[in-house]
Amino acid sequence: MNLSGQEVSRIIQYYKIPADNLLVIHDDIDLSLGDVRLKKGGGSGGHNGLKNITSHIGAAFWRLRIGITHPTQNVSQYVLGHFSKEESAEIETVIDSIITSFHLWFDSKPTQFIDMIHDKL
Repeated sequence: MNLSGQEVSRIIQYYKIPADNLLVIHDDIDLSLGDVRLKKGGGSGGHNGLKNITSHIGAAFWRLRIGITHPTQNVSQYVLGHFSKEESAEIETVIDSIITSFHLWFDSKPTQFIDMIHDKL
């Protein structure tokens, strides 16, 4: 993820996808575990993968942020570590909600997409 910007850039150029049609799904330590937020554009919030993507294509893409909670330990160790059994169950619920709502994203209905995700949580 940290160096994915070059590949993302190649894919959107090859398929002629406007950056504002791109959805990047990523973890966010500034959100509570299982919280989900959708936004277009913005900064990286210290997320190295987003920094790299932005450096290659700009910031005008969509982000689906999934909260993993801010760690009390070293951030790198935390984000590369494993969830507890309970945390994994919570994240699985979030992922299931995203999957069952994804048709709305493809129908260009971002507001309904995020609303349906939240309704299922």
